[in-house]
Amino acid sequence: MTPFNNKKNKRKVSYSYLIILMLIVLIVGVIYTGISAILSESRQVRNNYELLRLSESVDDTLMEVNADYSDFMLTGEDIKLEKFNRHKKQLDKLIGKGKQLVTGEGQQAARWSKVAELMTRWEQQVVQPEIAVRQQIEQNDVALAHFETLSSRLVGKAIFDDIRGLLSALHDKFEERSNEKGKALIDLITLSLVNMETGQRGFLLSGTEESLEPFEEGKMRLAIQLERFRSHAASGNVNASDIDALERRIDDWLRKAAIPEIQARRELNNKSVSNEDLTTMLAGGLTQQYIGNVRDLLKEIIIDEELTLNTRKVEEASTDLFIKIAIVLGILVLFMVLMLGFMRTQAFKLVNYRSKLEHLAHYDTLTNLPNRVLLANQLSQSMAQCRRRKQSLAVAFMDLDGFKAINDNHGHKVGDELLVAVSQRMKNSLREGDMLARIGGDEFIAVMVDLSGPHDSEPALQRLLDAAAKPVLIGDDVLNVTTSIGVNFYPEDSSDAEQLMRHADQAMYLAKQAGKNQFYIFDTKKDSAYKALGERIGHIRSALEQEHFVLHYQPQVNMCTGDVIGVEALIRWQHPERGLIPPLEFLPAIESHNLSIKLGEWVISSALAQIKQWHDDGLSFTISVNISAYQLTQSDFPERLALLLHQHADVDSNLLELEILETAALSDITQVSDVMDACHKLGVRFALDDFGTGYSSLTYLRRLPAQQVKIDQSFVRDMLEDPDDLAIIKGVVGLANAFKRDVIAEGVETRAHGKALLALGCEQAQGYGIARPMPAGDIHPWVQTWQQTQSWQS
Repeated sequence: MTPFNNKKNKRKVSYSYLIILMLIVLIVGVIYTGISAILSESRQVRNNYELLRLSESVDDTLMEVNADYSDFMLTGEDIKLEKFNRHKKQLDKLIGKGKQLVTGEGQQAARWSKVAELMTRWEQQVVQPEIAVRQQIEQNDVALAHFETLSSRLVGKAIFDDIRGLLSALHDKFEERSNEKGKALIDLITLSLVNMETGQRGFLLSGTEESLEPFEEGKMRLAIQLERFRSHAASGNVNASDIDALERRIDDWLRKAAIPEIQARRELNNKSVSNEDLTTMLAGGLTQQYIGNVRDLLKEIIIDEELTLNTRKVEEASTDLFIKIAIVLGILVLFMVLMLGFMRTQAFKLVNYRSKLEHLAHYDTLTNLPNRVLLANQLSQSMAQCRRRKQSLAVAFMDLDGFKAINDNHGHKVGDELLVAVSQRMKNSLREGDMLARIGGDEFIAVMVDLSGPHDSEPALQRLLDAAAKPVLIGDDVLNVTTSIGVNFYPEDSSDAEQLMRHADQAMYLAKQAGKNQFYIFDTKKDSAYKALGERIGHIRSALEQEHFVLHYQPQVNMCTGDVIGVEALIRWQHPERGLIPPLEFLPAIESHNLSIKLGEWVISSALAQIKQWHDDGLSFTISVNISAYQLTQSDFPERLALLLHQHADVDSNLLELEILETAALSDITQVSDVMDACHKLGVRFALDDFGTGYSSLTYLRRLPAQQVKIDQSFVRDMLEDPDDLAIIKGVVGLANAFKRDVIAEGVETRAHGKALLALGCEQAQGYGIARPMPAGDIHPWVQTWQQTQSWQS
């Protein structure tokens, strides 16, 4: 192909693309125009249909308003009036909406305006005046009784209907027997009753005696006709019981309805209610006239020809548009065939690529099990389903025991084959509807649904254990692993999906600690306790950071010489809301926690600073500090203590005494003894606290390099009454003297305690009987007072 021809072909291709582009623009324009037209017509149709439904709603609500108004006029109850007002407001709102929907000044707009006008006139000209009259009657007890008699005419109507039924039945009997005279008498009786009822109704409406004349005349004629009828019946053509029943019902009508209503109407003529208003209320003519006119307008709106006309226009426009769209689409298809061929190939590639990406995003590539993403989604859906069905589900977190050793010894390829085999077995052990997912490494999570309770999961959990424990043959090697399972249940644990899996993970580690190849159920109560403990530790950490802890000091004295030999530092929490909190309320929470080390070092540092301050004030004695067993047994405790002493280099380390519990010292006497020796080299003294409460022996006492033994206050408190406690104290004092240890008694509360201890050879003491723990600022005044009295000298 020559260069010229090549340029010519390129030009043709460019022209073809340009023509295609122009046709596409043309097609899009036609489609846009047609769709805009059909949408405009559709909006008009929707508006007309909405008007149609609104008109029907107005008609229904209008009937409710009419019924509510009639109920109020009959009963006069306020609740009926409230119901009428509520439905009337709803009706006004619907009419207002109808006026808004109608645009322009056409026939429909005029009808809606007329409806609104009629309802306004009815309310002003009829409703308001009649309600006022009805309420006036309600306030007049006598008039009210007569009005209610007239208003409740249902009883008279029911009786009158029964009479008409009896007459009709007698007429049918005479007709069967071809008794023309009997039929004529029945017709005359019926006519008289109708005249009486018409005259009575006319009197009730007008209140004039002239209108009652047809009733009186009919009553006289009725008496004559009944007498003739009874004579005719005597001939045997009619049963006497039928005539008796007819006369009883006529008498009931006169006695229970007609005559009481006439008397009530006459009484009302004498009351304060105007005859014109009363007549209007009883007749209800104006109300029915207005309601009827409004309903006629609504019928005209509903059957308006514009609805059908607009619908027809839209159908015609839609047909034309669909024809145009069909032609244009045909042309478009003709020019797009070649393009679609190429696009089809690309689309298949894109769909296949997206499908692979979707699978990679939700499934594990090795085991083809759902991954963490799909697991989280399915677990959330299963939790919602459990809430609806009021059932439980189990989340089982599994970690293979011994897999790491196999992976390290046999290689990753063998490890992968083992994972595939074990995962397939575990999946097959689950029920249909349950789910197994791999979340990484040798960790799996199973979700078991439709459980009536936690116990329902135990068979499935055992199957999972058995499936994982079966030997797997890979090549020439037979490999064995087991699994540890942590189980959590929803809604027993009401956490979210992520927290449910985290709690199951925690339970799995407990299963491993318990010996592996078993399942362990997460304990929500223990977890709540751990959370509460965590919160308490957090509050204590915040208090330490914000310097809310303070030290109080309890003096220690020599009861024989009266000298103050030292003080014991006792920690307190100065809580901003709860006030001063004693140590037993917060120290147990941080026992065996790293925070206890920080708090213990703060106590030592504060005690060293206080020694310096008192020394500057002319006081010099030992401060005893309690050290927890957890802090004492830290391998670097001597080094950390040396650092604290270095930070307070101007303090004599011999004035610092560390108190350790006897029971703590006995936990590892060798290590504790080595730590104490290292601290002795720093110049720090030790005291063995609460001596006598542990299972001590002479060997332990001999090996622990403590300078002082403290007798526990539980023995001192009851020594005056309990010979056993007295004997224990005597023994402790003897042991201390034998091993050349100082001895001090805690819990000395009275002078009698002090004298008894002096008699046993124990000269040093502390307790409430000497002084209660006090802030550092109160020690100096107390020392001066104590030195003046020396009340404990023997």
